[in-house]
Amino acid sequence: MAFSLRNSSMTSARASRPCTSRRAAKVVCSAQAEGVNAKQAVAAAALACVVGLSAVEPAKADIAGLTPCSDSKAFKKREKNEVKKLTGRQKKYEAGSAPALALQASIERTEKRFDMYAKTGVLCGNDGLPHLIAD
Repeated sequence: MAFSLRNSSMTSARASRPCTSRRAAKVVCSAQAEGVNAKQAVAAAALACVVGLSAVEPAKADIAGLTPCSDSKAFKKREKNEVKKLTGRQKKYEAGSAPALALQASIERTEKRFDMYAKTGVLCGNDGLPHLIAD
């Protein structure tokens, strides 16, 4: 901000001497715009509110062929194959034995992991694996 003092009683010859008149100095701020009206200010504030409070949609980008995991056939196929492998291994053991219970816990964790990926909107590639997008 630039400030300037104006005093009509001061001339260039008297600029070095102090002013002896009792007139008040006028302070003018050049940062203030004289032509701003209230309608423009209200319109700018309304636009800022609309843009700032608008709802943001989740990313549905088609980045390098990525699709949401919940819609990906390869992702569902990968989940089915992993659970099928664990179930096949579980059948080799007696029900209720330690290895069978451990494999049952693995099946539940696998289903929970795939469900979490599908619900959070992670993007998957053609291979059915979730991909992380970094800027």
